[in-house]
Amino acid sequence: METIYQKIADQIQKMIPEKWSSAYLYAEKWADYDTVYFYYYPENDIKALLHYEITERFQVDSTEFEHLEDKLRDAILLLYEKLVSQEEEPWTCMTFILKSTGEFQIEYGYQDQSLLGPVEKRGLWKERHSIH
Repeated sequence: METIYQKIADQIQKMIPEKWSSAYLYAEKWADYDTVYFYYYPENDIKALLHYEITERFQVDSTEFEHLEDKLRDAILLLYEKLVSQEEEPWTCMTFILKSTGEFQIEYGYQDQSLLGPVEKRGLWKERHSIH
């Protein structure tokens, strides 16, 4: 498991093109649906940036960035599959909080995620983690 956690952390770090203090990743997996996104706080800033903003803000090559996104998603799905193979209850959502120091914490959720729309889910998640 530690190897997979490290893969996730490494991918997040590779995707952020500036100094940062913390990153909050949200992943969701159920039935035939999955999604992954993260917000990060640039160093000495109080406003979080959604990772989708990186390509425009920093003129990062979008094809290369999509490749990094795919590798991040693959690491998340590997984590999901590993837990299922260990006969643990499959999570429906996960939060991975990473500090620039390498320290991290992970939270799993098991509630039915299909009942809320994506905008509502994101708003509730951001509120729960005080992301602004």
